[in-house]
Amino acid sequence: MASGWAQLPDDLLDNVAQRTAGIKDYVRLRAVCKSWRSFLRPRSRPPWLMLPYDPCSESCVRGFLDASDGTVHEIDLPDTRGKRCCGSSHGWLVLERWPDVWLLNPATRERVQLPPLMRRGEALAPPRFMERGARERWEDCAYRSLRRPLLQREVRVAALSSDPVVLLGADEEAVFCRPTDASWTPLACPAGAFAAVDVACQSGLFHLVSHHGRVAVFDLVSPGSWLSSG
Repeated sequence: MASGWAQLPDDLLDNVAQRTAGIKDYVRLRAVCKSWRSFLRPRSRPPWLMLPYDPCSESCVRGFLDASDGTVHEIDLPDTRGKRCCGSSHGWLVLERWPDVWLLNPATRERVQLPPLMRRGEALAPPRFMERGARERWEDCAYRSLRRPLLQREVRVAALSSDPVVLLGADEEAVFCRPTDASWTPLACPAGAFAAVDVACQSGLFHLVSHHGRVAVFDLVSPGSWLSSG
C-alpha cells in the first residue's frame, strides 16, 4: 500500500500539502512514506501563545494556543503559581515574584533561578503601592488582595536572546543578566532615564522602546555599549 502512495504525482501531492493547514495533519502527511517525506519539506511551527492567567489562582493549569489550528493545550505548571509571566522567547517563560526571577521551559519543565532584583542590599526597582480606592490598573498584571493595597509591579517587559540573556525593563531603567551571572547589570542609557514599554532581541541586539516613542539599541557583544538612542 505504501508503494502505491509513493507513486502519487508530485504536483498532486503538493496540492494536497497546500490544503493541509494544521501542523499535526502535515506531520502525518509526511509520515505516509519515505518519498513523501523527501518531497515535502518540514514546515516551520509557529510558537504556542501562552494565554493570560491569574497568578493568585489555586489552579496551576495554563492554556497555550496553537495558532496553526486554533487548538488550546492545557498544561499543569505548578512552578507558575504565585508568579506572573512578564515575557517569553526561545521556549522559555520569564516568571517574576518580587524580587525573584526564574526561567521556565513549559515543555521540559526545566527551571533556571536568576539572581534576585537587588543591588547593594536594595531592590533595583522597588514595588509601588496604590492606595485603596485608586483606579485599578491591570496592564502590568497587578495583584489584587482584599486585605492590602494593590501592588503594582515595576517590571514592565522582558526579552531573551538564544543564549539566553535576559533583559528586564522597569520604570526608569533596564537590567540584564545571563543564567551564570551572580547579579543583574544595569544599562546606563546615555540619553538618561529610559522607561521601556517594549523590548525585543534580534541578532544579539536588544531593541528597547519607551512610552515616548524613543528607541534604544543595546549591543550584547560589548556590554554597556549603546549603538543608538533617540
